[in-house]
Amino acid sequence: MFTRIDLKYFKCFETLKLQLRPLTLLAGANGSGKSSVLHALALVRQAIYERRHSDSLRPNGTLVRLGTAADIIDQVQGQGFCEIGLHDEETEYSWKFVPTNRDGSLTIKTISKNGEECDGTEGSELLRHSLPRKSLKTPGQYEDFTQRMSRLSYLTTERIGRYVVYPTLKDEYFPVFGPRGKGGANFLFFPMRKPVMENLLLNTTERRCLRQVEARMNQLFPEFKLDLSPVMWTKSIEIGLRTPLNQDHILPINFSSGMMQVLPIIVTALCSRPGDVLLIEHPELLLHGSGQATMGVFLAEVASAGVQVVVETHSDHILDGIRRAVKDGVLSAENTALYFFRPRTKMAPDCLPQVEMPMIDSNGNLDNWPKGFFDQFDKDMDYFAGW
Repeated sequence: MFTRIDLKYFKCFETLKLQLRPLTLLAGANGSGKSSVLHALALVRQAIYERRHSDSLRPNGTLVRLGTAADIIDQVQGQGFCEIGLHDEETEYSWKFVPTNRDGSLTIKTISKNGEECDGTEGSELLRHSLPRKSLKTPGQYEDFTQRMSRLSYLTTERIGRYVVYPTLKDEYFPVFGPRGKGGANFLFFPMRKPVMENLLLNTTERRCLRQVEARMNQLFPEFKLDLSPVMWTKSIEIGLRTPLNQDHILPINFSSGMMQVLPIIVTALCSRPGDVLLIEHPELLLHGSGQATMGVFLAEVASAGVQVVVETHSDHILDGIRRAVKDGVLSAENTALYFFRPRTKMAPDCLPQVEMPMIDSNGNLDNWPKGFFDQFDKDMDYFAGW
């Protein structure tokens, strides 16, 4: 599990040291830096896995597209470079990136391991998986670190829409879903490839992935049942829906929009393995409030099963679902981190911190509710009461 991410001169942050837990929730105003944390994790994964023998970090790859180095390096406080650090239980790696003049990409200037600069960082021939060969005592020393990064899934807000046909070819760069979640049909149609983790199995249905996905979707959309059919002479699958009240094949365009936003999250989570990392932007998209709370509980279950989950959300219902899960013992308070992000302001003696961490207890209560942290309902009620 990754235990901390450090950012320096990265996008809107001068410095940031953020503890990561099995379930980490990022909340706050628009433009306050929540997505930047996810982008940093995605960029490191992109460098390690997609450019295995390179000394450069391309801002635009198959996982995330962020523009050029000028879009990544902090333009307010930055000094012509940025740093990203990742810590797990045993190792701390930090990469210092500087811009190149070729195509707006970034080059690895130095790499530090456990606080000490490594040897052999100049030249791509001395790097493998963005880590220096010379710093290794054995060829597989960093295998756990790179393996964990290769098992990172990132579901953005631009998830799949209501398509009729989905490809079955698995993208080599993604363990389950790509950023938009379009490759999940591969795992639903070939259920033997991905058994569901024991801790996430529902005993109300059979164990194979497709039926477990349907059971989880039924918690949000009653009577949900997928109908998958191969398209003749193509490497693709037609997806439809059947219900007890309508035995005909219903095309995705006639589904609830929320179904196709939730489906990638459910499939990715159920197909994950302990130690995997799952980044999700706004799991509440197009979901009713009660469904959002159910999603919060589900994400807590996924984290308790050993998948590290980092969630960006604007939903107080997602938060309340997580709080309920903590109170019910699904996930311990110690394994839950909540963060409130504020837009960066000018430095002043009384300036509030850019990121604040309310603490949650075993009953789901928070020790602090920062101003702006899911308090809009209270503000509106005060307004209607004339206070």
